[in-house]
Amino acid sequence: MSSPNGEKPFILYDLMRVADFRFLEKPLRLGRRRRVHFNNIVEVFDVISRDEIEEHNLKHLLWWNIEDFQSFQLDVCNEVQRFLNKYPGVDYYSARKIICNPHYTDSIETINE
Repeated sequence: MSSPNGEKPFILYDLMRVADFRFLEKPLRLGRRRRVHFNNIVEVFDVISRDEIEEHNLKHLLWWNIEDFQSFQLDVCNEVQRFLNKYPGVDYYSARKIICNPHYTDSIETINE
């Protein structure tokens, strides 16, 4: 690759100047072979467009309205309060993390020790 004037393109020249060619000095190591396996079961997921959502009146099923969200907030507050009653040494934000994130459930056993 060269420019019409016969000189090297600046981008290629800059890339070659900053490239790390030390990998060429190292011998090629053949490690464990990796294999690829394919599943014979095909899964198909239909994705509907926004127009189809409006056409079939599905918006209320897919998205929360303000009443749904407020109900969710109230449910979480009640669950956190029950958790705080059971484990009095935990602060509100930690309790909410434990309730709302399943990977925090491992820390419940160590709370009151």
